[in-house]
Amino acid sequence: MEGTKGRASAIRISAPEVARLLGAGAAALIAINVVLLWAWFAGTGWVRPGVLRLFYVDSEQNLPSFYSALLLFLPAAAVGVVAALKRRAGARYARHWAVLSLAFLYLSFDEAASLHEAAIGPMRELLGPYASGVLWYAWVAPASLAVAVFGLSYLRFLWALPVRTRRGMIASGIVYLAGALGMEMAGSNYAFRHGVDTFAYAMLSTVEESLEMAGLVWFLYMVLDYLGRVYGAVTVELGGVKPANASAEREPPGPGGRNAELLRSATRESLRR
Repeated sequence: MEGTKGRASAIRISAPEVARLLGAGAAALIAINVVLLWAWFAGTGWVRPGVLRLFYVDSEQNLPSFYSALLLFLPAAAVGVVAALKRRAGARYARHWAVLSLAFLYLSFDEAASLHEAAIGPMRELLGPYASGVLWYAWVAPASLAVAVFGLSYLRFLWALPVRTRRGMIASGIVYLAGALGMEMAGSNYAFRHGVDTFAYAMLSTVEESLEMAGLVWFLYMVLDYLGRVYGAVTVELGGVKPANASAEREPPGPGGRNAELLRSATRESLRR
């Protein structure tokens, strides 16, 4: 941070450095989780239930879950900056950026508070005999529908983005959803048939969380990269957000644009079923 008395301070953020830092944090948490799970199921006896719960990625309100909440909050903030800049410039799709920021903010709060777990019981009652297998964790049914509707409503928005940003956002979204919905349904099917107190289930959950974290880090990188390419350095001040250069956006051409997510008793409360 650089600043002097009477002058606004500025924080310069490097997209690659942020991605490397957050990616390293995610990799460390996943690695610790795998080692502890192996030791637990191998019966080594040196893993305490409380320690396992603290690092197990399928537990709630522990280090991995709060880290995931952070990884959802940071894109919400970055996208919010873009939304503010778009609105200030009177640019197209400013509202889309704002809604996207709110969506990430909600997902961050949901991750920290485990709100979607509350939908499992009611959705199982609603689905009746269909609440089995991949739909045993029944919250995925409304979530999948919401994702489909949201995605379709953002097709024009995505098409208007620069090619590099559009491809990166779509790819990172696919990685995230492969974990949040795809692996969640795989884990759901396994849990329905074999239970959750197995090493295999724990590894399915680990893959799920790994994909989610990877997708979020990638998405944040793409948003920061977009900010840098379109606006250059960005200054956040008490009165608002503005690009370092007060000139119009320098958005690369894009088609359609104007310029163109205790084993046994210790994790029972987190198994959510």
